Amino acid sequence: MPIDQKGDIEELQGRAGSDHQLAESEDISDGVETDIDDVSGFTIFLSSDGSMDVTVEFSPDGTHWFEPRSESPISFTAANEEVIRVEYDVSAVRLTGSNQTTLDAQIREVV
Repeated sequence: MPIDQKGDIEELQGRAGSDHQLAESEDISDGVETDIDDVSGFTIFLSSDGSMDVTVEFSPDGTHWFEPRSESPISFTAANEEVIRVEYDVSAVRLTGSNQTTLDAQIREVV
């Protein structure tokens, strides 16, 4: 039996996204942080200029910080890149370098 359509079908739109540049060839040994929008997941893109460990911390409220075992630390034995998909519901992210090696760090959120 055919189904009778009542009304219009809305056109599907592309997903919205936003970027956060946390560091651009910077020393992050003092830590850098950014707020995260209300999304179910996001991606962290890192590009290290040399050997370093990067501690990743998440916050549910921007005040209390937690270091997840599976994402932290991220170790670079030489200049290299890393991409990490994060599926936690967090309010903020903080990255801290183990030394003064410079790093590019960007977060991409998709709604």
